[in-house]
Amino acid sequence: MKTKKLKNCDSHIYLYAKGHYLKSDLWEDLRKIMSLRSMGTPDNKVTISDILLVLLSITYKYIDSKHRFLDFVNDLSPSNCWKVGYIFKNEKYSYEKALAYKCLSILRNLEVSRIENGLDKPNEDLLHLSKNAEEGDFKEVD
Repeated sequence: MKTKKLKNCDSHIYLYAKGHYLKSDLWEDLRKIMSLRSMGTPDNKVTISDILLVLLSITYKYIDSKHRFLDFVNDLSPSNCWKVGYIFKNEKYSYEKALAYKCLSILRNLEVSRIENGLDKPNEDLLHLSKNAEEGDFKEVD
């Protein structure tokens, strides 16, 4: 994969959350992104705990009120996690997945102007680009 200096090492996490990459397997997609973010740690060495720590370290600063914190915690429950895109019909509920989906939901709805250092463009060598990314819809990203 071609690597270049990123203006924001978390760009691809935000871009993934905002739908600029096609989503397949949540953990495998995020492992690839975390591997690039950590400058080449092999995908198979990136744990779910590593992913969650990074997602939380990015997301916590946007939970800037008591109301948002209460929503954050409430949306992790099995009865509410559908609100953030986590639907577990044919699988057992996973707190880890609910947490990842909630963090990604917060990042998805975040205005890019609030992201320190802005965002890099999606990298087609990292994950397949979504239709938005392929059409060059980066009004919000640049």
